[in-house]
Amino acid sequence: MNLIEVALEYDRNNKPLKAALTYEEIVQLNESNLEIFLNLAVIYFLMMDYGFAEYHKISDEYLEKAEENFYKILKLAEKKFGRKSEIEFWKYYYKYIVIGEDISTKVFEDIAKSGDSLIPFFHLFVLEKGSRYRKEATQLYEKIKLGRTARERYIKSVLETFI
Repeated sequence: MNLIEVALEYDRNNKPLKAALTYEEIVQLNESNLEIFLNLAVIYFLMMDYGFAEYHKISDEYLEKAEENFYKILKLAEKKFGRKSEIEFWKYYYKYIVIGEDISTKVFEDIAKSGDSLIPFFHLFVLEKGSRYRKEATQLYEKIKLGRTARERYIKSVLETFI
C-alpha cells in the first residue's frame, strides 16, 4: 500500500490520530490531492470536540497542534488547488461550530452557490431544519453514506438527523 492508501485505511478504521499523522506526512511530501487536505482539516476540526478527543485518547499536545494547524492546512490547500467552495466552507463552519461566531446563512449560501462541492449544503439543510436544500443534501448523502473517512462520517451523522 502507498502512503495515501495507508492514511485512508486508518481513516476508514476510525483511527484519527494515525490517519492525521499519515495525512500530515503526505502533505509534507507534497504528494497530496485536495481530499487529503480536507480529510486532515476535518480530523483537526473533530479533535476540537472534547468527547471525540477523549474517546480517541488524543494528547493535549496534539490537540494544540491540531488547533494551530486547522487554518494552516486549509490555506495550504487553497494555495495548491485554488479557491474551492469546500475549503471556504470549512473555514466558516469551524468559526460557527467551534468558536461560536454568529455567521449568517447568506455566507454559507454564497459559498454553496459558488459551487464545486455539495458539502456546504449539509449545513444549509440543517439550518433550514430540512425544509430547503433537500435535493442537494440527498445527493450529498448518497455520495458519503458509506462513511469511509471521518469527514464523511461527520457529515453523514449530521444529515441523518434531518433526512
